[in-house]
Amino acid sequence: MTVLPWDMTDHLRDHAICDAYLEVARERYPDLLLKVRQNIARAMSGWLMMGGVRADVRWSDEENRFTGRLRGFGEHIAFHGETPTELRNAFAEAVRVHVLRTAA
Repeated sequence: MTVLPWDMTDHLRDHAICDAYLEVARERYPDLLLKVRQNIARAMSGWLMMGGVRADVRWSDEENRFTGRLRGFGEHIAFHGETPTELRNAFAEAVRVHVLRTAA
């Protein structure tokens, strides 16, 4: 039995590292892929921030992708991506659109 360090939150502070971690899980540990995706989502909820805006992130089995929601706003502002990098880029776009909309 292979034991992996699933509590790697300290190592998952960069979306590129998350992408690489996910790719290794896909190739070598497909039976543990869901756990890896959930762990990455939990880690990204801790550090995904831009201009003081944070996000809640989770893995959606139904949609087969990471989904997120901007924190602290009355309206529901969601974004998604199939990889951590795609999610981070979608987060940046959601923040940009929200800032432009509130500034207008």
